[in-house]
Amino acid sequence: MALDSRTLAPNALGDRFPRWAEEPPVPAEGSLIPGSQFHEEQWIMAAGMLARGSSFLQVSRAMGCSRTTLWRAYYGSKDFRHRVWWERQALNREAELRLSSIRALVAEQIERLVSMGDPATVRWLADRLGLFAGLDAPAAERPASHPRPPGRKIRPPSPSPNRTTTSPETCASAPLPAPR
Repeated sequence: MALDSRTLAPNALGDRFPRWAEEPPVPAEGSLIPGSQFHEEQWIMAAGMLARGSSFLQVSRAMGCSRTTLWRAYYGSKDFRHRVWWERQALNREAELRLSSIRALVAEQIERLVSMGDPATVRWLADRLGLFAGLDAPAAERPASHPRPPGRKIRPPSPSPNRTTTSPETCASAPLPAPR
């Protein structure tokens, strides 16, 4: 994946790293929750849990504090809310990186199966790309990608009483009709 120069942020040493490698924000007062009896690591864990969607009750139980304490910390400290936001952004960046690598793997597998001539994959891909969309519509609504010459009419096949259905294997082994 190519890096866009806009996604690079300089650090204190002047190095430029991708946005997914950013360091977490440093609290203005040196601590996420100044004067708290809980360790900084516990608040960082709480921010991560909140960013992943845990409830205040779940986070407070994991920390060993009351919901009120967590609630006051969240709404009382801008640095803590900023850390929760940063954790969410980090999760989003990680998810995007995973999806882009999965997209590349899926594309490689589809290319491999199509090049091998796997008919199920080719049909699935054609359906997903909308190549069959025009064939499902009535003749009047179909796009005119291949217009017919004006004098030529297409007749529907006439039903024959002796007609039987054949399997694809039978059709493949049958001789081709002679050209007219």
